[in-house]
Amino acid sequence: MLYLIDANSLIIVDRTYYSHYIVPEFWSWLEFQARKNVCKIPTRIFDEITPRDEKFKKWVNKNKNDLLLGQDARDEIINHVLKKGYGENLKEVELNDIGNDHFLIASAMIDTENRCVVTHEKSKPTAKRGKRKIPDVCNDLGVQCISTVEFVRSLGFKTRWKDEIPESELNNPDPSLFDPIAVP
Repeated sequence: MLYLIDANSLIIVDRTYYSHYIVPEFWSWLEFQARKNVCKIPTRIFDEITPRDEKFKKWVNKNKNDLLLGQDARDEIINHVLKKGYGENLKEVELNDIGNDHFLIASAMIDTENRCVVTHEKSKPTAKRGKRKIPDVCNDLGVQCISTVEFVRSLGFKTRWKDEIPESELNNPDPSLFDPIAVP
């Protein structure tokens, strides 16, 4: 499974319970997962990451190449997400409310069996058009979507995660040594 991470997942966990100052192990674990091609961030979503402190900013810049998905969804998929997920003939204010969420969902639509969106957004089924939330749009379009907490649990993050990984994997930044998911 390739997990596509929403910017809010990183921003919120850094500002709350997995801050670089509280759980630095989470951030090294996330780096490791990105190098293995387990999690990525589409370019338009990556551009939304706004670090408040210098430590998070340095981490984001240091890991940019490993985190970036490197492939944008085709325009047809992006337009499909907008029309079917949010509504036709969206007004400028509605597009502003959506932000870049449709790029995240479209990136997952490339391979709905093997890609999953990770977001901190909560479902709000009554929301309409530009106010719709990522989990609801994903559900309607057949895209897998989980919360940040579900992501961390599904991959079995532990603060002592390095104790369970062979030394050769930890010290080798070459992703070809892992069994990466082919990114079409």
